[in-house]
Amino acid sequence: MTRKQGNLLFRFKSIRGTMIFFFSMIITIALMVFFIISLSYTKETITQNSKNYTMQLMEQVNGDIDSYIEYMENIARLISANKDVIDYLYDENSSKEEAEQIKERVVTQFQTISDAREDIYNIAVLGDNGRNVINNGKDELNPYADLNEMEWYVKARESKDVAILSSSHVQNVIKDDYKWVVTLSCGIQNPNTGKIEGVLFVDLNYSAINNLCEGISLGSKGYVFIV
Repeated sequence: MTRKQGNLLFRFKSIRGTMIFFFSMIITIALMVFFIISLSYTKETITQNSKNYTMQLMEQVNGDIDSYIEYMENIARLISANKDVIDYLYDENSSKEEAEQIKERVVTQFQTISDAREDIYNIAVLGDNGRNVINNGKDELNPYADLNEMEWYVKARESKDVAILSSSHVQNVIKDDYKWVVTLSCGIQNPNTGKIEGVLFVDLNYSAINNLCEGISLGSKGYVFIV
């Protein structure tokens, strides 16, 4: 091979190497750009899917809890408007024997509801005149508890026909019985005066809400926080 031919071959190899290098760089840059775009798109897709899934879970939990609360409100309204409850609290013309018979019917109604609903701790009606029925009729009011200092009681009297749902608290209105509950309460109107002169309250434990959330799949590190 002559020297001239050798120079041409070297230049050819040099040009080919340069072209291969630049083509490699272009391909590498293109792959990096494609990877970055794909990664960004995948991240946005995963984030959006997670948001959509979370929103669906929130709607499901909210719907289930709203349905549960509405059901309990219907029970509360049914009790507060019950004729035996009204008669026991406000009928001043009934004899002692008649009042006891009415009270027994109210207690039976309370027991029927409590037996059917494991999530109910307490059911009670309290009259301003001192008449009351608590659970099985044997429970008593806590003599050291001031009803007028209890938010669920005060708001129930102010709200008239609207049921009030409290935040979680220790219920201390019943003697020797202190449980963490959520209280649903509403005022009871005296038909003789047209005024709210009594309150019904239903204490709920957390089992129902827990059962509503048990079917929600949130992965190994997910949780439901209810305010």
